Amino acid sequence: MEREKLFVCPPSHTALADEFIRECSKFLLVGFSARDADLLRLLNGMPARSHVTSVGRGDSCEIFRRICSFDRSVETKELATLFWDEGFSTYVDSSELERLGVCEQG
Repeated sequence: MEREKLFVCPPSHTALADEFIRECSKFLLVGFSARDADLLRLLNGMPARSHVTSVGRGDSCEIFRRICSFDRSVETKELATLFWDEGFSTYVDSSELERLGVCEQG
């Protein structure tokens, strides 16, 4: 029998992570397998119409499918998705990271 996987950090840390996910609208998933139930539960808190970029090596779409299959409610959130399969270094060298807006300076 497989045990439920739990975060090992203090509850105050997981509460902050839950709050951050609920308030965030842009997600960049790099090197994420989407096989960890505790992290998938956390991602279920993504707001509707969030932007999700999955960066991988030919598996980015499959990773997103795993996220959706963990909790079908993700499919109803009308997420804007980008699947990048050429690896992280080419992603960083492209204009997509800047377009995502994570490098804005102000």
